[in-house]
Amino acid sequence: MRDVIAGLRDTSPAKTIESDIEKTNAVIEGDAGLLEAALRNLIDNSLRYSSQDSLISVFLRHENNALVMGVSDNGPGVSTEELPRLVERFYRGEAASAEGSGLGLTIVHRIAELHGASLELSNRTGGGFEASLRWPA
Repeated sequence: MRDVIAGLRDTSPAKTIESDIEKTNAVIEGDAGLLEAALRNLIDNSLRYSSQDSLISVFLRHENNALVMGVSDNGPGVSTEELPRLVERFYRGEAASAEGSGLGLTIVHRIAELHGASLELSNRTGGGFEASLRWPA
């Protein structure tokens, strides 16, 4: 996780990426390359779709008897109607202004399935968006 975060910090210096992964000693078992790709896609989405001065938070935490790895931002969020469609292949959303193919969250969804996790997408209370992979205890 540290390597992915460090690599993406350099690609968008105007945005702040903070990490909250040091507070847990959790270990995620699985294919390191696939899990890195999932995290990279989640961070990249926040970099692309949040405003220029956004704060992007990457986290790994225990929550309600589950291990959760994810990314949140203080961008505009997504309409409630669009949330379930974000994992559809080639779907980019009505307000998508950044370049992309619409496959990022589809890929993350599949990686989550392969690792016994679920992909959760939600708007944050007070604004912003959160995408996370959740492994049951």
